Amino acid sequence: MKLYFALIAALISVAKWLSGAKIKIETVQDLPNGPILFVANHFTRYETFVVPYMVYKRFGRVSRSLADETLFVGMLGKLLHLVGVVSNKNKNRDCIIIEDLLKNSSDWIIYPEGFMVKNRHITFDNSEFCVHSSQYEGPIHTGAAVVAIKTRLAQLFADTPKAKEICEKIDIEVDNNIANAHKLHIVPISITYYPIRPGKNRFLTWLDTKIHQRGSRFFEELEIEANLLLDAQMDIYLGKPIPIERYVDKRVANMRDPDEFIDRWRYPLTNRMMQSVYANMQINFDHIFVLSLVTMPTIKVCPFYLKTLIYKNARTLRDMGGYRLHPDLQQELFRLILKRDFAPFVSAITLAIKQKILFEDSDGEYLFDRSLLERRYEFHQVRVENTLQVVLNEIKWQKPIEQMAIENAKYSEDELKEDNFAHLREKEYSYFKNEYLTYLKQEPTGSEKGAPIVLRNRDFKVGVLFSHGYMAAPKEIYELAHYLFKKGVNVYVPRLRGHGTDPRALKNVSWQDWMTDYERAFAAMRQVCDKVIVGGFSMGGLLALIHAAK
Repeated sequence: MKLYFALIAALISVAKWLSGAKIKIETVQDLPNGPILFVANHFTRYETFVVPYMVYKRFGRVSRSLADETLFVGMLGKLLHLVGVVSNKNKNRDCIIIEDLLKNSSDWIIYPEGFMVKNRHITFDNSEFCVHSSQYEGPIHTGAAVVAIKTRLAQLFADTPKAKEICEKIDIEVDNNIANAHKLHIVPISITYYPIRPGKNRFLTWLDTKIHQRGSRFFEELEIEANLLLDAQMDIYLGKPIPIERYVDKRVANMRDPDEFIDRWRYPLTNRMMQSVYANMQINFDHIFVLSLVTMPTIKVCPFYLKTLIYKNARTLRDMGGYRLHPDLQQELFRLILKRDFAPFVSAITLAIKQKILFEDSDGEYLFDRSLLERRYEFHQVRVENTLQVVLNEIKWQKPIEQMAIENAKYSEDELKEDNFAHLREKEYSYFKNEYLTYLKQEPTGSEKGAPIVLRNRDFKVGVLFSHGYMAAPKEIYELAHYLFKKGVNVYVPRLRGHGTDPRALKNVSWQDWMTDYERAFAAMRQVCDKVIVGGFSMGGLLALIHAAK
């Protein structure tokens, strides 16, 4: 099987290269030795092929998996058999899985949700993770936990007088050669896609001319999943192994009946597995966009206010810590405020308009139809007809994040702007402070020549952003700044990194850093001034010209 698996992996690698698919796999730590039961969330059909391939490519480990019985037809069915995939309707599937794990002949990947959860509607109700769809309504399946507990029991009792008795009671066959040293490990896999966008693609357009299946379930799956392969990034994250011994080893001494024991502990273990799977899904811009949208207090959406709220939510989330964030959210997102054509925002707005969640009015603002994000859609069409509802469902079960967005939405627009302005000022000063500590070994007082200058009166509506030049510092603008401020103009003189502290600091910065410093200051002033005039002295003037040209 390993030879066939290697050949199929090579074919998938070629297909990945031809399609331009962006697939990333990360792990919190090296995989443990011994058999591994991977448990993952399920959103697309091709995860059956891609996840085992990525695990093999990264770690050289062969992983078998279950697949929907409908896939076992023709050449595809033969291919699945060759790489060890087993039908989910196979009566002996549990025995096959347990035997592989006990003998450490291959790892297994199981999707406890039991099917593709296209609407991503997962809740944590009454201490259980539940799926809500027309396919199934109820708790996550516990089959993966049952397999894990049975495997661990067989390992614990291997080579003991009770081995045969225990294994007969839990319906498995045990080989005397099974080594107790091969402890089972459970590794959660979190799969996230970004961005999820329906619509035509080159493969779908060609296929439509051949089979004419537009509007069918088959076509819906191709529309979403081909787009995900061609235009999105698939993030596969292997979390920290879950210690099954906490659920079995420490309690097995009190076990009277194996069936009762399994029934008692399969639910806590399932919840622990799915908690890790869902908690480690990557949070991206679309999540914050739709969460900001639904928590806004009005149905009329001003784009600038929405951007301001998104920025506040993104940085609050970053400060909360403990979540896996997309690279876009790991960085300072002030360019969202700065740029009209900020790509993630434009893409999300375009999708919302296309799916009639937002309607643009004559003032350049939007009317928000909140009901569409609450309406139930046909399960196999929801990814195409209301993609943002799927994205919202993906994040809503994270109650601390949802509550954070609700709390931030209580602020007025002016309060949000003031808060963002204060944050951006503090961010710039932190660069100055850290540089000062690094090279001068003491904290600045704030009155040094290198300290940024901010002169602001809330009654002033016009602001000036003015930068110092190369090898200079904000202090050179001091007189001009105070003159302008006396004339009723707010003034912001940023410090360009590497300046105003120690000459050695210039070795570690570039002109792009200076451009970022300038843009950050502009974003701050844009939050609290109706009009911002840009300028600068010498190189600072060049930065102003570049900024204006953009």
